[in-house]
Amino acid sequence: MACKDSPPSDFSPLSDCVIEEASTRDSISNHDGFLDEKAPNTSQPSKDLTMDRYLETPTIVIPDPTFRCDFFASELQSERRAYIRAVALSTLGTALVIISVLSIYWGTLWKLDERAYKLRGVVVDFDQGDVGQAVQRASQGLTGSSRQITWTVENPSAFKDPSSVAQLVLDERYWVAIV
Repeated sequence: MACKDSPPSDFSPLSDCVIEEASTRDSISNHDGFLDEKAPNTSQPSKDLTMDRYLETPTIVIPDPTFRCDFFASELQSERRAYIRAVALSTLGTALVIISVLSIYWGTLWKLDERAYKLRGVVVDFDQGDVGQAVQRASQGLTGSSRQITWTVENPSAFKDPSSVAQLVLDERYWVAIV
């Protein structure tokens, strides 16, 4: 079966297709839910021959060739204005969010090397393991530089559990804690 309005040829890649105008395609929208229903009984023909034809044969819709409209058409002035307004507002909103968040980030990095020593950190080794002792030695070696956090090693007997060390950070006595 050849497509409608096509010249006869030996080979047609659309030979199994039905080409319809757009108005015919709109008529299938009245058959909502046809994919959810049970499969049609193939032993008896359906009363809806149009639907059977659409289910069996792929349909290619050819747009109306007389309709031509571009972005700057005068008929689309209000739609174009709404589109440009939406794009401009979303771009402006995104830029404001980026600037507000990045300004906080840039502020934390401003002259960080000159002020890092003012930040205080605490190291508490509850289990006295090899890793904890290595962290204590490393933190003591870093303390004293103006470009590093000032570390304090605390005795674990001064705290009942790691959550009490976390409370020191929440109370802003220390900026960071390693437990």
